Amino acid sequence: MMTLGREVVKKGLRKLGLLEHAKAVRDLIRRTPARLPQPVIVPSVTPEPLVVPDATLESVVVPDATLESVVVPDATLDPSFLAGPQAPCPVCSAQSTHFRTVDGFDFFSCSGCGVIHLDPEVLAEIDQGRPIVDYQNDYWEMETQAALERARGMAIARLAEAIYLARRPVELAIDIGTGTGAILDEIIKILPNMGERVYGVEKFPPQKHTASKNYVVGDLKSVGPLKFDAGLCMEVVEHLTPMMLRELLSDLAERSNPDACYVFNTGLARFARDEDPGYVDPLRRGHIMFWTIEAVNTLAAPYGLTASAMPGRNWSFLLEKRVGAATPVADRLYTPLPENKLFLADGNGGWGLAGITAFEALRAYYFSTRPA
Repeated sequence: MMTLGREVVKKGLRKLGLLEHAKAVRDLIRRTPARLPQPVIVPSVTPEPLVVPDATLESVVVPDATLESVVVPDATLDPSFLAGPQAPCPVCSAQSTHFRTVDGFDFFSCSGCGVIHLDPEVLAEIDQGRPIVDYQNDYWEMETQAALERARGMAIARLAEAIYLARRPVELAIDIGTGTGAILDEIIKILPNMGERVYGVEKFPPQKHTASKNYVVGDLKSVGPLKFDAGLCMEVVEHLTPMMLRELLSDLAERSNPDACYVFNTGLARFARDEDPGYVDPLRRGHIMFWTIEAVNTLAAPYGLTASAMPGRNWSFLLEKRVGAATPVADRLYTPLPENKLFLADGNGGWGLAGITAFEALRAYYFSTRPA
């Protein structure tokens, strides 16, 4: 456990912009004794004393200052000596190499599961109750407008996709990490009959949030005996340490019916690396983990959950509590369950706006990955 003194020093260095330099020196010191090869012995170039004639004295004897030998460590014999900082992956324990330093925080890329993660020492501090972002009023003042915009568009579409793709009739759905709960108000406008079946849960609620009776403050344990068939988790898991995600997955498995289907919307490792480098944002937005399907499955498998890719997207994945063989997204595009198609049509038959939105979005992204 980090002492108070060490934590104060680290925070001071971070404010001064010197933390990454201090860590580089620390890592060099740590690596040097273990990585140096056997020393190279360079013989003295002057093994015998040097005698200098003197005009006034008979001679002056200059001792051999180099003594018997000079020991020079040969760092070039071991290329790893010059490698950047490394760390163990907090998901699969494989070796992670330095990816980038952002706002004084080191991020690493795992050579095993591929996840991009914050420095494991800082992750451990967060798990011990010392977060780097306070998810209270200041955070929500910055994030409320963006959350409202998502609730009126993208969040509705992602929730509709989860219902559309589910391989069981959907009776109840949930938005995990619902923030202000604006999606509960918006879904009622689109699905006035079925919208009452959608719940939202938020662990860090802002002061201003929906008055919907389906808004639950707390975690998934707080929804009581309810069990869900589909749902959405939007812009949440990039904030969570591996330990936190394990807890969420355990609770979600407990609160899910067999074959429940969830869409997780988050910038995955490839998205953070290739599409939006600014998504790596530890201090302002609290983005500290960038997952891969393999990494999520490492944590999800013990709870009977399975993650799978959504074609054409580096920013979302499906998570299901499967009881049978996997059904690829491509095989579900034209075969939604009749009950779920009816749900998305608000019980009125036909397709409905939500159903069409889900179908067209899934189809467009799927075919974007196929050759012309």
